[in-house]
Amino acid sequence: MKLYNEKEIGAILKRAAEMSHDSPDSTAAGLSIQELQQVGSEAGLNPDLIMKAAAEIHSAKPAREKNIFGGPVQYNKEMMLDGEIDAALWEEILASIRGTFKDPGVVTTRENIFEWTSQSETDKAQVTAHVMNGRTTIRTRSESIELKIS
Repeated sequence: MKLYNEKEIGAILKRAAEMSHDSPDSTAAGLSIQELQQVGSEAGLNPDLIMKAAAEIHSAKPAREKNIFGGPVQYNKEMMLDGEIDAALWEEILASIRGTFKDPGVVTTRENIFEWTSQSETDKAQVTAHVMNGRTTIRTRSESIELKIS
């Protein structure tokens, strides 16, 4: 029986994951860091190194890719609300924004402006809420750098 070295194991697992992802009947939703550590541990890898590798991959900046149109795709939306939002309501809105964009983003608050900005390299987004004269204007701008069509 052939024994595979660490490099071969990594290549095999990576390719199997790619093939699984490309399969039309794939139902794999992914693995948590704990599950990755367990699988790695069973393969003889140090769970701390798996955590470190995951952190490196998560913080790595993906290469920018042009979409099928040759440039960024933008989405802009503005809406007016009767009433003024406050810091507590802004926190609730932030939870929804972060869930939608899958990014914690950077939050800034000024006198009557609440703002969230994405730090993603593949999807630039900004949500601004401007409170004035008993009304709130919410502007959303999103620029997708990466749009792939298979």
